[in-house]
This record gives sequence, C-alpha cells and structure tokens, in this order.
Amino acid sequence: MEKRVVFRLDLPNRKTVGVKAKPGKSLGEVLRPILHKYGYKLELVTLCLVSISTVLYCNICLVLISNVSCHLLNLEEQQHS
Repeated sequence: MEKRVVFRLDLPNRKTVGVKAKPGKSLGEVLRPILHKYGYKLELVTLCLVSISTVLYCNICLVLISNVSCHLLNLEEQQHS
C-alpha cells in the first residue's frame, strides 16, 4: 500500500476539501488542479496553516503539512475589500 499525505483545505467559499496525495509532490502540483476545479488560480491565493497562521509556499514538500488544516485566502477578494 502506497503512503499518502492527507490534509484539510478550507476554501474562501466556506467549503472544505480533504486532500490526499503522494508525499513526493509539491504543494503547488497538488493544489493547482483542485483550485482550478473550484474557480481559483494558484497565483492569486495564499495558503496558511490554521494552527499557527503561517504562510505556506507552493514549492514545499507535502510531507511538511501532513494531517493539518490549511486555510486558503483569495487575494483578488482582499484587494477589492
């Protein structure tokens, strides 16, 4: 059985997505298709760890965020506020 990294992604539209992916991938590789499905662009969002309010970058390895909750901030919405 292959090991997988699992984490929770809270979207700005109040939806929550459970993400499961191979540990060798980067955060950006995994998030790009998920965000596209929900109408967000990777270049226009910021991802934060919920527990410590730290910004996550797209080039980090998924192993670093295994079993955590992440909150997605839409930069377009913040600029219009």
